Amino acid sequence: MRRPVFFCEALFAFFVCFVFLTILASTANLEAFSGGIEISIGNDPGGMGVPVPMGGADVGGVRVKVPVDAGRLVVLRGARIMLPDRTVARHCLLIDEAKGTIRAIVPEEQAEGLVARRSYWLDGLTIVPGLIDIHTHDAMSSDELSRFKASQGVTSFLATTLSAPLDELAHTLEGLRGQVGRKDVPGARMLGIHLEGPFLSVAKRGAHDEAALRAPDAQWLREHARDVRIVTYAPEVDPQGDFLRTLLDLNIVPSIGHTDATFEQVAAVLAAGAKSAAHLFNGMSGLQQRAPGCVGAMLVSNAGVCVELLADDVHVHPGLYELVRRCKGPHDVILVTDSLFASPSEAKGEPLRLADGTLAASRLTMDRAIANYRKHTGCDLREAVLAASTNPARLLGLADRKGAIAPGYDADLACLDENGAVKRTFVAGKEVYTSP
Repeated sequence: MRRPVFFCEALFAFFVCFVFLTILASTANLEAFSGGIEISIGNDPGGMGVPVPMGGADVGGVRVKVPVDAGRLVVLRGARIMLPDRTVARHCLLIDEAKGTIRAIVPEEQAEGLVARRSYWLDGLTIVPGLIDIHTHDAMSSDELSRFKASQGVTSFLATTLSAPLDELAHTLEGLRGQVGRKDVPGARMLGIHLEGPFLSVAKRGAHDEAALRAPDAQWLREHARDVRIVTYAPEVDPQGDFLRTLLDLNIVPSIGHTDATFEQVAAVLAAGAKSAAHLFNGMSGLQQRAPGCVGAMLVSNAGVCVELLADDVHVHPGLYELVRRCKGPHDVILVTDSLFASPSEAKGEPLRLADGTLAASRLTMDRAIANYRKHTGCDLREAVLAASTNPARLLGLADRKGAIAPGYDADLACLDENGAVKRTFVAGKEVYTSP
């Protein structure tokens, strides 16, 4: 007579254990209130699926716990997310607001019920790494420029100088240093300075003032190198290579530009450590059958040597974009604006010209550079974003924190619609631009 009672008690105990284990299992995937979120990293297709970028080790799909304080978490939902190796849908991007970095990318079901500080629903958009403009001369107030760049999907940029006497240039650099790294700006942040001139060729000076051009001064540069990330110079004005060695010693990117150097001179400078060329085709010796010049040397340069491309369809014939793409591949083309705006209202104006008709700065924006490059090469959005974000980050030595969407990277993001238009921009996890 006792067997049925024992059976019922055992059945009840089994039911209680089953319910307990079910609850425990459901909370294991998302423990936002007890220490973290359990996600998959490496090559596990069931979880986040983000391999460690830039040559990092494959961790083989190991499941790890990522601590999350829900009180400082920002969640982006509903969008497609461009990861280093593929684009995923039905995932959420988690941002640590206090650090301004990406915390994790998780399937939507793992983020259900998560109470965050802020959530954004970005249905129909694609989240890409924030764009980086390494060559721009825009002349606005710092806050106005910061907002203007953010409206293009730009999250970081290098303020670029023009040739001037060294004492004036030193004063300009001192003023710019006060803006580098500022976190209180309302949009894109200045990463540093691109010094374009005055160590340039008179013959290929373009819009640079001939009276300001001069031979390189390595000592002056050493005294004023702080926050300078790139220096564009003409190799032929540094025949012994002393200035190039100074740039490399200071960990400044040597960029070739405004040069009348021969193919052989440019090839020698590249072999010695030059890393890039400013606005390919413009302000340099051109490609001819018996004198391939700077253009020819850059087109056949080794992998890892970058070329800036000013894709405004005016400075460079759009038919040449595909030539550059085929010669340099997806990882060594960098889209730049080389723009000079005095106000955002000039964004649709014609490129600037000197009185004699010589082309000067452009009226290009980074989002239009991407659109033009895609239109005339047929490349996909991923390849264009490489040229506008990932590649410049690598050139600047920032590939471990910018130019990709991955855990630990800066939460600098651009959100694009199906036509490539910028709808939202985030800098360090903070929304800084929303399309009207």
